[in-house]
Amino acid sequence: MTTNQQMFLYAVEEMNFTRAAEKAFVTQQCLSDHIRRLEKSYDVKLFDRTPHLKLTQAGEILYASLVEIQKIENNLERAISKNSADVSGTISVGIHVERAHLLFPALYREYHRKYPNVRVTLISEQTPQLLQDLESGKLDMMLGLDIPPQTGYRKDMILEEPVYLFATEKLLQQYLPDRVPGQPWIDADSLSRLPLTCTSFTCAVTRHMGAFLTEKNVRANYVCEIGDYLTQLLLCQNHETAFFCPESFLIEHNFITSQQGDPNERVQPLIIRGLSSKIRVDIISGENRYLPGYAADFRDMLIRQYRDRIGELRAHRDALI
Repeated sequence: MTTNQQMFLYAVEEMNFTRAAEKAFVTQQCLSDHIRRLEKSYDVKLFDRTPHLKLTQAGEILYASLVEIQKIENNLERAISKNSADVSGTISVGIHVERAHLLFPALYREYHRKYPNVRVTLISEQTPQLLQDLESGKLDMMLGLDIPPQTGYRKDMILEEPVYLFATEKLLQQYLPDRVPGQPWIDADSLSRLPLTCTSFTCAVTRHMGAFLTEKNVRANYVCEIGDYLTQLLLCQNHETAFFCPESFLIEHNFITSQQGDPNERVQPLIIRGLSSKIRVDIISGENRYLPGYAADFRDMLIRQYRDRIGELRAHRDALI
């Protein structure tokens, strides 16, 4: 089932685009775009939006058909899973090293129990290199960030992540002495006064922040380029630099450990005022590349685990507000 069709099912189940978007971990605009693409592909109108949201006749037919397809897929998955221990094969997955640290250990434990004879190979590179590996057939799938629209790929959206500035209060007071201590946000103008690190200038987060800072006419003071977030975290803990990092890093064990001790010494994630755009996270595979059932199952497990971990994180943070 395609992402467009999945988003349509969310919309029908909720009969409210806002609630459906929240359920799918996407923006309302993103969900509406998926519905419009589906309508365009079938050349029909699927929803009447006035006086209230309801399905058209074409929408009802499509919904009934997709429900049947979903049942078939679920029955097939259950039938296959009974014999999954006998399945053998290999999967090659491209993923940035930080997200591999965050997600793969628990994911592999679950997956290996179901498919003990499937070998999983992880290749950790930046997104541009992973796209080349995917195109050449070296990868079956990859986790991609902010991949621009292009033909030849299937994109299954996982969610969208905000980007934070990570810094200690001690560093902030050193370079921004007029700042109110403990303030949970920072202005874009203040970023030019801080020493910053970044993973690389081809990294999705660095490119994302570069576009934002250019729009705000702010020049970032990058003093060091480092290939991983953990090393940046160590510099940050030593009050040497600050760095930009996506929301998923908040579940990293080393970051959680950095929250202990003196409040001035802790690494804190700061909201960047004026930054409304987010990093889009997708699972990407070749549009015409066949994925065996065990590979598709790995993709679905990865999507579910990613959403569940971030969902738990957001629920915990909301409870603290």
